[in-house]
Amino acid sequence: MEPDVGDSLVQNIEEKGSRIRSKIDHEVEKWSDMGHTRVQLGNKLYKIKEKYKKDLSTDDIAHLQKCFMYAIQSHKNDPKSIAENISAIVPHSFNRHDQCNESWCKYLQNPNKYRPTIQLNNLYLRVELESVFMKYVEEKNVNKLAPCGSTKDNESFNNMIAQKAPKNKHFCASESLESRVMCAAAQKNLKFYYIAQINEECGLSPGNHTTKKFLKLNVQKQEQVVGEVREGVTYQTAIDIQPTSATDITMISAPITPPILNSINIDDGSYTRVFFDLETSSLAMDYLKSHKQEQLAQTILKSTYNAHTASDDVKILQKLVNASEASHEEVIAHPFCTESCIELCKHSKLSAIRYNPLKQLLQDKIVSSVLLKRIADSGLDLNQLLLAYTRDPEKGIQSVLSEKRHDGQVKSNSTQVYREENKRFYCKSIKN
Repeated sequence: MEPDVGDSLVQNIEEKGSRIRSKIDHEVEKWSDMGHTRVQLGNKLYKIKEKYKKDLSTDDIAHLQKCFMYAIQSHKNDPKSIAENISAIVPHSFNRHDQCNESWCKYLQNPNKYRPTIQLNNLYLRVELESVFMKYVEEKNVNKLAPCGSTKDNESFNNMIAQKAPKNKHFCASESLESRVMCAAAQKNLKFYYIAQINEECGLSPGNHTTKKFLKLNVQKQEQVVGEVREGVTYQTAIDIQPTSATDITMISAPITPPILNSINIDDGSYTRVFFDLETSSLAMDYLKSHKQEQLAQTILKSTYNAHTASDDVKILQKLVNASEASHEEVIAHPFCTESCIELCKHSKLSAIRYNPLKQLLQDKIVSSVLLKRIADSGLDLNQLLLAYTRDPEKGIQSVLSEKRHDGQVKSNSTQVYREENKRFYCKSIKN
């Protein structure tokens, strides 16, 4: 937020009287922006470089900045640990490891294989570097750094306003300025649908071309959000110097399109019928209560058999097919190749493996059995759902469930996974 805007907001609160002041009773706490802090540190180091051109290179400065940001990002909201790690940066660069932490110092982890990234030697340079870094260790400064604050959200909104009211044009004296700012706020909150909604409120047609354009823009934005959830954070300020973990680089699988039985063309009389055991529950008929093969044998053939013997299963199946008196045309209308059948069986087995750990969601009544089956078939397992929630508690799970497959279908038709259910699902999964 710009200083003059902050001043005007505080003045407006003061002018509205004691009722508002009684509701807002807290001190203003200032945080440091991480991007700005990194740039400021770099400027100070480059000034020192002017005096020590032979002893401090550009690569050395970049490495010191990286260590500085790592010390802060890896200990968010922990001022004490941040101060300890910042204090160790300069001694570590001069091959002194008394203040280092084994979690990041390669020398403490394995002294024999340690190879320093930078090797500084000038003692006068060390004094000046420590004078710069130790200022950030002071209590008032380290408390500002600890929250790892960033103004990128404000900058994003400022860019939206700049698109509606360009700075190179004088809109401050225009009556349209308020409307332009409101449009930017609507785009921030409602995305690109806001124009169509405004038209409808005014009794105007939202416009087919306009609606299609907004849908396209929203799809592009959704793909970007899904990509962040699937791949982790790939683009943000100082991404290259932030600490990484196995979770950060783990990718959530793309939606899998279930294989289908590929039909083949067969000539009249050139085929041989092969009977094998299969599930018949999908061959539902309204007049039958059960569609198990044993029940079909009793109903159609009026006979019983040993259902636990594979050979008896296929013999009864052959009798059932013959009893159906299926015509030659009906038979050749539904042939499929062996390879597609094998692929379908492999997919079913893998889906069953993913389905078993997901059963707890069904037991906790978080999702239905139909939705759970679609989740397993899409290639998602419990760990990937947990990872999606960790990366985005608000919409992470909904994003991966609504991602489209190659055939244009989404992973799940039910994408309304409420925030409370997300939290309940996450907490119970962690406990288990």
